[in-house]
Amino acid sequence: MFSSNVRTDKQRVLSAILGVTNGINTGRYLGLPSLIGRSKRATFSYIKDTIWKRIQGWRNKLLSQAGKGVLIKSVAQAIPTYSMSVFLLPVSVCDEIQKMMNSFWWGSSSGNGKGIRWQSWARLARAKELGGMGFCDLQVFNFALLGKQGWNFIHNPNTLVSRLFKAKYFPHGSYLSSSLGSNPSFVWRSVWSAKEVVNRGIRWRVGDGKSIYVWRDAWVRDLPGFRVGTTPVPGLDNLKTSDLLLDAGRGWDTELVHSIFENNVSLAICSIPLSKSHISDSLMWHYSNNGLYTVKSCYRMLTGSLHETESRLYASSWKKLWKLFLPPKIISFLWRLCNSCIPVSGQEHYWHLFYDCPYSASCWAAANVDKPTLTTDEFPVWLLKLIDVLDPVVMCSIAMILWCVWRQRNQKLWENSSLSAVKAMELGYVFLQGWRRARAGASSSATQRAHGPLTWSRPLEGRWKCNLDAAMFRNLSAIGLGMVMRRNDGQFYACKTLLLPLSCSVKEAEALALREALLWAFSLKLIDVEFETDSLLVVNSLSSHFLDCSESGFLISDCVCLRGKGNYSIRFVKRQANKCAHVLAKHACFNAGLYESFVIPSWLKEV
Repeated sequence: MFSSNVRTDKQRVLSAILGVTNGINTGRYLGLPSLIGRSKRATFSYIKDTIWKRIQGWRNKLLSQAGKGVLIKSVAQAIPTYSMSVFLLPVSVCDEIQKMMNSFWWGSSSGNGKGIRWQSWARLARAKELGGMGFCDLQVFNFALLGKQGWNFIHNPNTLVSRLFKAKYFPHGSYLSSSLGSNPSFVWRSVWSAKEVVNRGIRWRVGDGKSIYVWRDAWVRDLPGFRVGTTPVPGLDNLKTSDLLLDAGRGWDTELVHSIFENNVSLAICSIPLSKSHISDSLMWHYSNNGLYTVKSCYRMLTGSLHETESRLYASSWKKLWKLFLPPKIISFLWRLCNSCIPVSGQEHYWHLFYDCPYSASCWAAANVDKPTLTTDEFPVWLLKLIDVLDPVVMCSIAMILWCVWRQRNQKLWENSSLSAVKAMELGYVFLQGWRRARAGASSSATQRAHGPLTWSRPLEGRWKCNLDAAMFRNLSAIGLGMVMRRNDGQFYACKTLLLPLSCSVKEAEALALREALLWAFSLKLIDVEFETDSLLVVNSLSSHFLDCSESGFLISDCVCLRGKGNYSIRFVKRQANKCAHVLAKHACFNAGLYESFVIPSWLKEV
């Protein structure tokens, strides 16, 4: 099927080449509408109808709120994903779908759909550490999905779809510099609407610096908007990043950088790690670990900016709440209690129900848990503070007390039946232990821990051993690298420390330590060397076949290239087996720049 912009003669030629018949079809093809009419709401009403049918089927089941949350996240929110990855859904359609899910979430378990909507969907869609449920804001998620298509135009320009869109909509430019154009298709209009979203998170990774203009491009990762943000120096309007590098291209010309830019900008520039190899500049996604665009990272970027003005006073409490080793229905109950979403009647209030009344006092005594000290705070605030300061084991006991009191209160109110406090707590703990046993059996088979030697051992016959580590000095905006070389008999040969004025991630620091250790061994003309690091992330990255477009990616690539220059092996060990290198890295802050010694220092002998 062709759009109205394609002439009839071209339609016949293309149909003959492809061997297909050009027919009129206003239905759906491959799950997507083949014709987008004037009424977008009517076009995408099938998504709303599909979700409505699913929710109606769920209403007849007795589900806890935790169970409803699983169905919403895994099914209801997944239904529109396919369409949203290509089309920008109308705001009204997204709002109606979210209202349906909100109604189902707060609805009663009787299946009639009635119930108090204690919070709007916007509050439920907040991140869990902000007091929300982590549900999806469909409109924001739609932009994140469409941004993926825009990223593919940039990162995979040779694919058929990228070449088609480029030929039609941006033949002389790129997706980031494209315009909407005249009479565009709805697909292009949708993908183009996410251009600003992609622009907010994309930046240059510095290679040789020949493709990056200093003043106009986004390339300084530690500055707002990734841009220099200052007025260009007269006569240097077209300055490129390559002009700021040394002649060899493997380091920053710090004197030149400090002479052109203000102190904070020059420090941010000089803290960008550079590759030892001659690689070209490339675009990367700032908000993911590997520099590649992911819908999840874009969604977090967008929702983070929406909630950046909100208080994070109890962020630690919310995180700890979701980590409690309790059944989901009890954690959901605690979440509702902390958000004042538990209904009480008449003169009843939270303090009386859960703390002061005789029955709750008996439950506290039956559980053999001391009541925490009363405060003047509201009950939800008091509970959040308890979650933050108490041991998780004690907090789990308090959560069970509150849940049992609430459960017995409802049975007395609606069924006119009740149990003694001792019996109620006994049944509650039986339920908890049964759930924990089931979880322990499932998690023991899925959990995998990193195994590595706990003690240092001698290298194999005829080989040397080099231990290395990195330390972060946040107050100095620097990192320390430490490495020690030992002979085959385990005796000390040499040690080296290096203090670098860089502000980088832990992975980048550990990768820099490995690269420096490999270069050091090569300069010492040692070919048979075993390298040991306590960074499992770096060791796994060395053998990974996944593309890494971040700064740590080219550091890992440097390490792979250097490893091939000798009979070098690299393995992971625990921190206990890497104490000497760890002490050296920490001691780097006492030595300005480079320190190298072939005599064991006195302060290292005790390690």
